[in-house]
This record gives sequence, structure tokens and C-alpha cells, in this order.
Amino acid sequence: MHLKLAISRLKLQITKKQNGEQLARREVAQLLKEGKEIPARLRVESMIKDEKMVAAHEQLIIICEHILAR
Repeated sequence: MHLKLAISRLKLQITKKQNGEQLARREVAQLLKEGKEIPARLRVESMIKDEKMVAAHEQLIIICEHILAR
């Protein structure tokens, strides 16, 4: 039961990060248009961190599903 709940929460987090990614891309583009390179770089670093977190969540989902299958 707890693993199923963990899987659903991880999927929710993945969805939230992926939805925020589109907005973040637009923000970076706008910052670059305005010549604000440093804030744009910081935003890109945050986006990279979020992408790595999504990959980690996806791996955790796979692990949880394998445990449930036993």
C-alpha cells in the first residue's frame, strides 16, 4: 500500500516539474531578450537540477514497481 502511494506521489512530482519546464523555458528566453544573462543562467541551472530530479523519480518508480511485482 505504501509503495503504491509513493508511486503516485512521484508521478505527481514528475508532472509538476514537467509542466513548470515549459514556463521556465519561456522565462529564460525572455531574460535573454532583455539582456539579463546572469539570471537566465541561474534559471537554466535550476532547470537542469529539475531534469535530474525527474530522472531520479522515474528510476524510483521503476524500483517501487519491481518491489510490488514480487
